[in-house]
Amino acid sequence: MTTPAFVVSAIRSGAGKTTVTLGLISALARRGKKVAAFKIGPDFLDPSHYKNAGAALVGNLDPILQGEDGMRRMFSNSRGCHAIVVEGVMGLLDGPVPGKITASTADVARRLGLPVLLVCDARSCAQSLAAEVVGVRTLLPDTPLVGVLLNFVGSNRHAELLVRGLADLADVSVTGCLYRNGLPAMPARHLGLVPSAEFDAAKAGVIRRYEAALRKACSIQKLCDRAAALRQNGWGRRPPGSLKRAASGVEKNYPVIVAVARDPAFSFYYPETIDFLKTRADGVVEFSPLKDRRAPDADLYYFGGGFPEIFAGRLSANRSMRDDLIRRFRSGARAYAECGGLMYLSAAVVTSEGKSHPMVGILPGRCTMRDRRQALGYWRARVRQPTLFLKKNMMMIGHEYHWSSFEAGRRLHPVFTAQKIGSAERQSGGWHAANVFASYLHLSALGNPEFFNRLLAWAAHCGAV
Repeated sequence: MTTPAFVVSAIRSGAGKTTVTLGLISALARRGKKVAAFKIGPDFLDPSHYKNAGAALVGNLDPILQGEDGMRRMFSNSRGCHAIVVEGVMGLLDGPVPGKITASTADVARRLGLPVLLVCDARSCAQSLAAEVVGVRTLLPDTPLVGVLLNFVGSNRHAELLVRGLADLADVSVTGCLYRNGLPAMPARHLGLVPSAEFDAAKAGVIRRYEAALRKACSIQKLCDRAAALRQNGWGRRPPGSLKRAASGVEKNYPVIVAVARDPAFSFYYPETIDFLKTRADGVVEFSPLKDRRAPDADLYYFGGGFPEIFAGRLSANRSMRDDLIRRFRSGARAYAECGGLMYLSAAVVTSEGKSHPMVGILPGRCTMRDRRQALGYWRARVRQPTLFLKKNMMMIGHEYHWSSFEAGRRLHPVFTAQKIGSAERQSGGWHAANVFASYLHLSALGNPEFFNRLLAWAAHCGAV
């Protein structure tokens, strides 16, 4: 039997995609199903809660960061699972390229042959909601809907108006209704949801309430049966304009130990990148810059993104860890840092309250939190100033989302120039100093295998790949 799989999407953000996704994962897992859960796009926050909901496999699906083939490889990891739930990004057709649906939820659903469960925000409307559903079916005639779920319904009378309106005006049967003010909201901050490292929605009882509401609203078994039937028909296709990218062709193993900083301050890592490191390196260990007094012995230290600004005081107060890292980098160990990791390795972090907290200081310059977002989007970067492991004109593709800015020291110069995908906007970035390379770009090893191979070769002191 074909594995039931579908995408949870909406017309716009804030309609309740994550609520429905977590409720579905929990309901299926509690029935003994092995569930694979994916998030479309570069988001680290929503997927951090999937495992607490019961997912056995968690990952992202992103044709820009991973390349189309990389995305398909990621999705193929779900073989052997009993159900696949994919949460969309933003609205159904929203992507980074103006006038196109490239890399949108609809694009990924079509490439992978997945039907869509459309979550509709029913606030401040009734029969007019039919126009949105008709619009989706008109613009995406080859993308079947596995169901239409109404969220934020105000009353039984409101539900009747919505259901009759969709049936009579759009010829659509409503799958179910979730009522307004009936469910708790997940805590959030400037980048989105508070990650699971800080808030366990399962222990707090939030996910169980999402599951109960979803069970009351609709038949999850019927959703799965319809999704499996639609997939069995094989309607999905590879649309024109492939997003393939050539792999580096290099699959070497390196005699290095990689230490990954992982705690509530540093939790933004793509699973495929950690898997890449585990496959290519001799070992991968984890440590906490918040709690540990010393770093583990390693050749390469990987500092991912997260919320160092929230934990700036504690990170700064752990002087023992900061001094130990400085000693290791000066003794030859390498470091790679993304976004929040860049902030930690800089000289100081200035919080939104204006307080400066000393950090590791191996990267000359400081990071300052701003009162508005500094970057959001995908960037294609080209190396202009080669380093010990990055060759000139080498390409990288990554995503940025941050509210801080980095003021580099006088002798520190950007390594690459980058252009924003879907925009004429350009910027410089990437800084290399004292055995450290750091940038605001979040990279996936599926889309940037050459970068990570060169990074490991550099850590192994064996030159270029």
